[in-house]
Amino acid sequence: MTLSKIWVLAEATDGKVSSTTLELLTKARSLADTVECVYGGGDADAIAADLGAHGATTVHATGDLGGALAGVPVAAAIAAAVAAGTGPDAVIAATSYDGRDVIGRLSAKLDRTALTNNVDLEVDGGSLVCTTPVFGGTVDVKTKFTGEGPFLVLVRPKSFARAERWRRCRSRRPGGPRGARRRPHRQPPRRGGAGPSLDDADIVVSGTVASVKPRSSAWSRAGEAAQRRARCVACHRRRRLGALHTRSARPARSSSRRCTSRRASPAPRSTWWA
Repeated sequence: MTLSKIWVLAEATDGKVSSTTLELLTKARSLADTVECVYGGGDADAIAADLGAHGATTVHATGDLGGALAGVPVAAAIAAAVAAGTGPDAVIAATSYDGRDVIGRLSAKLDRTALTNNVDLEVDGGSLVCTTPVFGGTVDVKTKFTGEGPFLVLVRPKSFARAERWRRCRSRRPGGPRGARRRPHRQPPRRGGAGPSLDDADIVVSGTVASVKPRSSAWSRAGEAAQRRARCVACHRRRRLGALHTRSARPARSSSRRCTSRRASPAPRSTWWA
């Protein structure tokens, strides 16, 4: 069961509707059959499209306030509608400066209870139930209105997710606007080329290790020799460094001696003098 009509206090700055107003409209659509807005200002035509896209069927505006605050004229207009029998079942506003001002004045003028600091709303048996966090948000308390309406509610910002009532269609021609120049279709680059492939190579060297693809006995022997030479490079360097360290540690004024370090590849022997 839903309520018959809910009024949402609309707020806007420089012709742009506040996000909290759109959140309240999204939630009010699931609570009432009819959702309308009350706005204090003279630029209601500029924001009517956004309000309508989020579910508002009518926007009640006070007109240009001449720089005055919206609390007094908006609260007076809602109270007059309630007295005339055309008022809503509930008035929902955000916990903002204007929202607290309007709901506080309505509560005093209509002698109705106002529930503040709410994070969720639901309908139960023709009445409104509000969820309020207490004890630092660790416990949620649900409070139900028992008197006659209109029910006055203040809701925290970011309590609901906003969503349009219908999705705005932005269609575009597949070929673009008429007369537009289409971009040429670019073919993806081909992989590979006309050069030799790795499968045709006899020896493939990666880093300091060679992998040999034997073709014949002569090619196999040559490949094995190249592989041995490649593997011995690191060993030869390590042995040479070790020999240099050994030479630097010899006693001073020693007799000449030859380097006796073994080398992986043939190399001329060097003579060191003290």
